[in-house]
Amino acid sequence: MAPLNIFILGGTGYVGGTILEDIFKRENFEITVLVRSNEKALALEALKLGSLHVVVGTATDAAILETCVNKADIIIDTFNSDDVEGTAVLLGACKKRFDTTKEQIALIHVSGCAVLKDEAMGRYASDTIWDDTDTDKLAQIPSTQPHREADLEVLKADAAGYIKSYLVIPGAIYGHADTVLSQAGIQKDNDLGPRMSIGHTVALAGSPAAIGGGLNLWPWVHVEDVSSLILTILDNLDNAPHGPEGYYFAENIEIETGWPAAIAARSMGTSSPTVRAFTEEEVSKFFPPPYDIYAPLLAGNCRCRGTRARRLGWKPKYDKDHLERDIARLTESIIKS
Repeated sequence: MAPLNIFILGGTGYVGGTILEDIFKRENFEITVLVRSNEKALALEALKLGSLHVVVGTATDAAILETCVNKADIIIDTFNSDDVEGTAVLLGACKKRFDTTKEQIALIHVSGCAVLKDEAMGRYASDTIWDDTDTDKLAQIPSTQPHREADLEVLKADAAGYIKSYLVIPGAIYGHADTVLSQAGIQKDNDLGPRMSIGHTVALAGSPAAIGGGLNLWPWVHVEDVSSLILTILDNLDNAPHGPEGYYFAENIEIETGWPAAIAARSMGTSSPTVRAFTEEEVSKFFPPPYDIYAPLLAGNCRCRGTRARRLGWKPKYDKDHLERDIARLTESIIKS
C-alpha cells in the first residue's frame, strides 16, 4: 500500500517539529510541510529527510493550500490556534477537495486549554474540571474564549461532512525539543508559558510572585507527550471519535500557577520560598503589551482531564518530578541569558 501523505502546518514549530520527527521514525508516511521563507525551506531540504516535501507559502495562501490539501490524506495543523483567517482558508481548501473527491479528510487541529480559563486572576483554585468525554459541557464553551473561534470553525466543517476533526487541546507545554530540526537551528523551543511563569523570579532575585498569588490551577504537559497524543490519534483514525466527540485533552501534571515560581526561587537558593501576589506595578512591568493578553490566561483556572485521550491508548510519560527538573534547567538558562 502506498504511504499516506500528511500535510503539516507549523511543521518547524515547537509542537510541529516534534511531531514531524516522530512521524519520520516510521516508514508508512510521506510529509508535506508549509514554511514561510525560502531560507527555511533550503535549511529543511539540506537535512535530506527522505520523503519530506517542502512548500513555501503562508497559511492564508489559498492556491498553495489547495494544492497541498489535494495531495494529502491527513492534515495536522499546529500553526496558530488563534488564526481564524488561516483556519478558514484551510477549511475552504478541504471543502473544495471534498466537492471533487467526496472523501472526508482527517484534520488534527492543535488548540490550547486556555479555551477553558475562568476569571480567577490567581486568587483561588476552582472545583470545575473539564473532561474530554463530556461532550454536552464542551459544546457550551463560549465563542469568546481564547482559541474557541478557530475551534468552532473546525467543528462546523466536521458537522458539514467534508472533514473529520480531531481537536488536540494541550495544557501549558514545556520541555526541550531535542530533534534533528532543533539541532540544525530550524526549530526553537516556544515554551513561552513556562518562561513567563518563572522569568520574573529571576528578575526579582529569587523572590517568587504570581498574579493574585498564583492559587489557580493549570495542566502542564511535555512537548513529546503532545506529539505522542497526535501519533495515537493517527494510529486510531478508523475508530477515534471526531467532531463534537473528538476532543482530546493533553495533560499529565496539574499545579498551582505559583508553583513554578517557587521552584525557580528554590533553584536560585531561596529557602522555603513563599509565593506572593504581584503588585499592580509588577504586573505592568512583567506583562507589558503585547504580552499583557497573557496575564488573565495564566491567572485563570484551566482544569481538565484527558479521559478520551487515554482510552484511545495515549500514555504520557513525563511527570511532575520531571517538570521540576526542567524548571530548574529553564531558570539557569534565563539567568545565563
